[in-house]
Amino acid sequence: MQWKRKQFLYVNGAFGWETTMLVFVAIIDLARQELGSRGNKTGHGVLMLWSLALAIPAITGYSFFFRLQSYVLQTDIILNAMGITFVSMEFIFGLASMIGSMPSSGCIQFGIRLQSIPMMNANASSNSEVIDS
Repeated sequence: MQWKRKQFLYVNGAFGWETTMLVFVAIIDLARQELGSRGNKTGHGVLMLWSLALAIPAITGYSFFFRLQSYVLQTDIILNAMGITFVSMEFIFGLASMIGSMPSSGCIQFGIRLQSIPMMNANASSNSEVIDS
């Protein structure tokens, strides 16, 4: 950023906005990565959901630096395209991991407890015999 500031002429306030945007995108991306890592290691669905939700502002930030900043260099295009690609892949794999780790009985990891439904015994001769699961 400092090299760009010295090499190019910025409109009043544009450099400050771009620097602020860079800091916010960095914080969002670090938080997204940390939440995704913890959620994946512990299998906690809420952390994974937050990580997936923060992927959207991270992709938006990378898209800003890809096309909308004052001066877009070839290096910016390459690095931000890589960032968009990696965050998108992490979003898809995180969603698949979260869905794959969900228990078959319900959404216990998300804090919702479903009551168990009694099942009928297949060998029972009458309908009165019930097995608790």
